[in-house]
Amino acid sequence: MKILIIHTMAIDYNGVTDCIVQYLKHMNREGMEATILSTVTVHPDFEKLFQELGCRLERIEIRKEHPLRYMFRLAKLVRREKV
Repeated sequence: MKILIIHTMAIDYNGVTDCIVQYLKHMNREGMEATILSTVTVHPDFEKLFQELGCRLERIEIRKEHPLRYMFRLAKLVRREKV
């Protein structure tokens, strides 16, 4: 099963990121391919942590500046990954 998590806040030490990390740590990830999409910034500690949890990290950090381009890149990612 493939999962795409679109994180629209900074991936940093905050409650939303902590919630995602806790879910990923405690769920059965066997047969699961998780991709985290960052639309803002990523703290290096979390980049390493998501890799350790077996997740891919994709970045499309133009959501606020170029929303239409963001939508096209998101659609391309979804088609490529078949999420």
